[in-house]
Order: sequence, then structure tokens, then C-alpha cells
Amino acid sequence: MLMVNSTVVVITKTIVNFEAWDFKSQNTKQKVWRIFMAKILNLGIYTLINVEMATQTLIFRDDKFIEDYELKVKETKYNCREDLGSENMVKLLATEFVVQLIRPLAITLANYLFYGCLKGRHQWKPEFEIPDEIVWLLYFQAIIWLNVIVSPFTALLTPILLYIIFKYNYFSLRNLKGMQKQSSNANDTGYFIMIFLNLTFLFIVSCIVVFLTLPMTHENWTYDKETIVCGPFLNN
Repeated sequence: MLMVNSTVVVITKTIVNFEAWDFKSQNTKQKVWRIFMAKILNLGIYTLINVEMATQTLIFRDDKFIEDYELKVKETKYNCREDLGSENMVKLLATEFVVQLIRPLAITLANYLFYGCLKGRHQWKPEFEIPDEIVWLLYFQAIIWLNVIVSPFTALLTPILLYIIFKYNYFSLRNLKGMQKQSSNANDTGYFIMIFLNLTFLFIVSCIVVFLTLPMTHENWTYDKETIVCGPFLNN
């Protein structure tokens, strides 16, 4: 997931810059919608794969895969396949959170070593990229909402995670980022972003519909079947 998203961002920004749009706002819009669609599509595929594993629904795989997967799960610590799917989504949330904290520091340090020390330039801070920050926030919000579906306890952690992200972004904007080289229409960009916020909401609603529609067995492989609950909810 992380490798695909990073590659998509780099390729998309390179293509849009090569197209040489006349205005900064147009350049920003092109990057936002292309990166957003690519990331949401990647997230949708990842979610469907985990849904497939949790519900034994054949979406991308065949019966042989389901059998092999079930044997693998029984050999692990998981009581049921639903727990493994939930943990995969939580791992995705944790990975994106940690990487977002590390990425600005790594990029700034690399720029400082290359431009500040080796070339002796003062303007070594990387330019603040609006598309990167906007799309990542929408993407991270979608991951949080998906985790609330399969791992309800995530709702307790969400305010803390968002507060840390807010404070860190403020610090990064003030100390690790440089100003944009070209001005853009902030109001126009803001209205454009709201479209993708609504699309994110529709994506999550679709995932909830799928979650409520697909049958789940809630089976576990332990002897104490009555006391150990399978899946995120007590009521089977």
C-alpha cells in the first residue's frame, strides 16, 4: 500500500508538471483529483481483499485461496478470520500515521544536506505542496472511518491521532516547509476540495452498506466458543 501510494504520487506530480498548466490553481486541481482517485482506488482494493478474507466471499481469489488462508489463520493467534481482517486495517492506520510524521523530517533533512550544505544555498526548505497535504488528510480520514467499522475502539484513539497530526502539521508548516513559488486561488481550491470530501463520505457509506450486506459466520476455532467472541461486535 505505502509503496504503491508513494509511486503514484511521484508519477502523477511529474505528469501534471510536464503538462505545464497555465495557472497554479489548475495545476493544484489536476494533482488533487488524480492522486485522490488513485489512493482511494488502492484503499478500496485493499479493503475488498480483507473483506474477502473475513467473509469467505470470492471477489479476487478462488476456492483454493480461501482454503489455504483458513488453514493459515487457524495456525496463528487469531480466533477467527474477522479478527485478522480488523488487525490488517489497524496496521494500515498505524503505518500511515507514523510515515506522515517521518516523511517531512526526512525530506527536509535530505534537502538541507544537498542544498544547504553541499551547494551552500539558503533556500533549502522544500515547497509546501497543497495537493500532497489535502489528499493525504482525506485519505487518512477514510482509513479512520473504515477502522471504526471493523475496529470500533479506533473511535477512542481518533481525537488523539488528529490532534497530534494537527500540531505536527503546524510545526512542519512553520519550520520545515518553504512558501509556494506561485500564488493560487485559495477560495477556488477550497470549493474544489469539498467535492472530494463528499466523495470520501460516499465511499465510506458504500463500505458500510457492504459490511451490513455480506453474511459473516462469526466462527472461531477455540474450544471455549461461548466466551471468546469472534469479530468486532458482541452480538453475532
